Amino acid sequence: MDAAITKDFLDACNEALGFLVVDHGFHPAILEVDDKIHFATVSYQGKNAAVECIFDQSEHWVEVKIARGEDGARPVDYSIDSSGRRIRVELYTLLIERGVRGFGPRVEGLSKKPLSDMFRIILFKDADLLKKHCQDVITDAPRI
Repeated sequence: MDAAITKDFLDACNEALGFLVVDHGFHPAILEVDDKIHFATVSYQGKNAAVECIFDQSEHWVEVKIARGEDGARPVDYSIDSSGRRIRVELYTLLIERGVRGFGPRVEGLSKKPLSDMFRIILFKDADLLKKHCQDVITDAPRI
């Protein structure tokens, strides 16, 4: 994965979601790059929850996921643990389950924008949705 793109993604994540660290006690961002599948993941870990920003370079797309942590550790399993409990969910799926239907205006031509712009548009929008509808996540509540 291109180092400049990865740095820009990390910077955009910190600009949009740095409030988790500054205001809510989450650990600073951890960047993981998987060159085999062309993914970069930036994670903000609390004691009970993690907010994960994922950039898929192959698809030129970004998404935010919420993961349940235990004692400050990110879950090992991807979405369902061995006991059948959901431990990771895409932000928009969580919002829909909570009855949220309005996600704000669509950004036309988002996929045609430079990656640095796309990162910031998506991540700031998702950060705003977290602040409005996921106080339990950003305050690292024991049950999400």
